[in-house]
Amino acid sequence: MATLQKIRQKGPLVAIVIGVALLLFILGDIFRSGSALFRSAQNVIAEVAGESIDAREFYNRVQELEAMYKAQGQLDAQGSERLRQQVWEEMIQNKIMDYQLYTLGLSIEYPSYKGISPEEVSDMVNGKNIDPIIRNIFTNRQTGIFNPADVTNFIRQTSKSTNPQAYQQWLQIEQELLKKRITEKYYNLIRKGLYVTSFEAKEAVKEINTKSTIQVVGKSINTVPDSAITVTNDDLEAYYDAHKYLFKQDVSRDVAYVAFDIVPSAADSAAAQKDIAEVNKEFRASDDPFDYARMNSDLSVTDKFLTKEQVGSPLDTILFNAEAGTYYGPYLNNSAWLVSKLVDTKEVYDSIHAAHILIAKNPQTGDMQEAHAKIDSLKKLIENGADFAAIAAQNSQDQGSASRGGDLGWFNQGVMVPEFDEACQEMPVKGLKVVESQYGVHLIKLLDRKYKVKKVQIATVARILDASEQTRADIYKQASKFAIESNSWDKFNENIKKYHYRKLVANNILPSATRFVGIENAHDLIRSIYATERGEIVLNTAENNNPVFEEGEKYIVAYVTEVKEKGYAPLRLVKLQVQTEVSKQKKLELIAGEFNGKLNGVSDITTFGNTVNLPVRIANDVSFAGFQVPGIGLEPKLNAAAYVLQPNILSKPIKGMSGVYVITVNARNEAPTDIFSSELNSLTRDLQTRASYQVYQ
Repeated sequence: MATLQKIRQKGPLVAIVIGVALLLFILGDIFRSGSALFRSAQNVIAEVAGESIDAREFYNRVQELEAMYKAQGQLDAQGSERLRQQVWEEMIQNKIMDYQLYTLGLSIEYPSYKGISPEEVSDMVNGKNIDPIIRNIFTNRQTGIFNPADVTNFIRQTSKSTNPQAYQQWLQIEQELLKKRITEKYYNLIRKGLYVTSFEAKEAVKEINTKSTIQVVGKSINTVPDSAITVTNDDLEAYYDAHKYLFKQDVSRDVAYVAFDIVPSAADSAAAQKDIAEVNKEFRASDDPFDYARMNSDLSVTDKFLTKEQVGSPLDTILFNAEAGTYYGPYLNNSAWLVSKLVDTKEVYDSIHAAHILIAKNPQTGDMQEAHAKIDSLKKLIENGADFAAIAAQNSQDQGSASRGGDLGWFNQGVMVPEFDEACQEMPVKGLKVVESQYGVHLIKLLDRKYKVKKVQIATVARILDASEQTRADIYKQASKFAIESNSWDKFNENIKKYHYRKLVANNILPSATRFVGIENAHDLIRSIYATERGEIVLNTAENNNPVFEEGEKYIVAYVTEVKEKGYAPLRLVKLQVQTEVSKQKKLELIAGEFNGKLNGVSDITTFGNTVNLPVRIANDVSFAGFQVPGIGLEPKLNAAAYVLQPNILSKPIKGMSGVYVITVNARNEAPTDIFSSELNSLTRDLQTRASYQVYQ
């Protein structure tokens, strides 16, 4: 009964406590289940000017671009990482720029292309002013040739119903083109609104072209011993407080770490040698060395004919001048065991100048009958006296060279597709030859060729010398043992000395970083570094808090040595820098005080120099806008003093960057007035050029 009575007395308080507990329970359940109420907030990865960036939007955009580049065969691991960074920067920029464009009425609204005309779009895609985006995407990677017909065919064949994936890719490309063009218009609007006033131009002319001849007496701070000054903690704190703006810092982290390189053991090397010995027997017995190499090599195989320089060491001295059929190996080169065979040698022209007319194959069927008929008729016209360049300009579907009369310029042997390349080697100079390639039918005119050189064809089988699983396990065990024993910062340092390891450091690691001291894609390590407090060992948050990270071909054990947040670096981090500057200022004050005491009653620089027992130096052509004083160095205060000091007047002591100076102006040549207009134009151009990179920043 007593308990019930207490509950009745404290009923309101109990109700509140129970209510809060129930609310926390419900909210916790909502957060854990990802309720729709909070799901959108969980997906927000950034906010720019009040606009959110959604994680799903980011990853969808990355996947779209990856698919587009993969279709063109242009994406590797490093390229994928650059692409993610590019998308991130792009999304931030879009949020900022979209608002600006909308405010000015330049925003694009499909399908009317508000702010941009359909004719502009057509001109960017397949007109006279092809946009670099289109040219880059549709340029053939093997020939380097851009053909507008490829763009037209792609658009004609791409529809939402027949090829939805390609259709979406094209919409993405089109959107990029429109945004690029509308942004260019935005920047042009700004450029046209920027100008330099006549006053600014006149001042710039004076500052650049007014030249003074000065006499200088100076004393370096290096002549003052450290024992002559006293620097206290109060001095350091006072300087730091007064110059805090100099020590701004962004978010970053510093770490100390030990790296255990994953390298092959002696047993791995012996096993690799045994393996390559067996490969060598099979390789020498094979009928087709290139076929065997393609099936068995750990590295890519080429059957191209190569120059001595392209072959490289050691084959350039061992096989290049040998007889065809000669074998070499096994040999170790760049962490791989190899065996090689000289298959063939030949003399070729390495520098070729040719022109061509290309008629593409049928894009639907791949048939070349119509292309052959067209080329044959053009060939007859040229043989009967028609101008090749004029025919090429009117008919060639390689727009990159058609505008130059089909001229491909000078190129090296092996650059073009094999059929084209072989024809240029065999046909007579000034001759015509019809060649079929994967792109269509070419009518080639060989304009010239020179530099006949020897080239060789070498087949090589490679076995990469890599660390075995056992070796990797042994090295991991070593790293793990070190990490377990180094469970404090002091023990980390003690064990480095104990085991004679090398302590490495990585400073100013940004949260957006993806590389770690040359290691690509170190996401887990960098993410875990940012989840670690100063003076703590870094634990892999993606692998059950494992202190050993596998990054590239290294196992890494790391400690966070510094946590830097956005704001100002604390004095303890910049103490050495502050101490250096305070010492410098105290030495400057000491010298300035000495000079002031000697200036009383002195009216000329020579007398002053004799009084302080220092030489008088002459500096010519000193201007306000100059970067340094001739014979003195970087001392901008002297440039300023020379510009404003009246001639033949002795200055007061000037505390510079590395010493104290007293100067007098002997003569001054004023700036000419006839260059004012050209300076005005130059400054205006410079100002407008800056718009392209400074406006967004």
